Amino acid sequence: MKPFQFEGQRIDAPDIIASLGTFDNLLFDPDLMRCPARYAARISLAFTATDASVLFDVGEIQYREDIEVNHPNGEKYCFTDGVGTTSREVIDEIWKRRRKTRGRPPPSAIQIRFKGSKGVLSVDHTLFKGASLSSDLP
Repeated sequence: MKPFQFEGQRIDAPDIIASLGTFDNLLFDPDLMRCPARYAARISLAFTATDASVLFDVGEIQYREDIEVNHPNGEKYCFTDGVGTTSREVIDEIWKRRRKTRGRPPPSAIQIRFKGSKGVLSVDHTLFKGASLSSDLP
């Protein structure tokens, strides 16, 4: 990242990373510092931007429990971490607002930011028209 000036102060990549604080001993992800890929993913959020495409009312969002399976070796596998569902109508609305998508069919899944987290929404064809999203994201 090229350093830049903001309100008279020089900002560079190490400044941005330092502003994130520490990731040591997080209750929700205690092993983060031992996993370079997850650590880099957390840092990368500070270097990306997202334009809002659609807004939801609080009542339109339903939270669902993750789908988890206990493996015979004792480990628990989570199949839905960061994944939610939405109606075809919502995906179509998001797709319509994007530049450079004209003439291309909308996808069945999209990457989103929701309440500060990055995740994926996939189309759930069982949702009624106008339904918003369900997610395990905080």
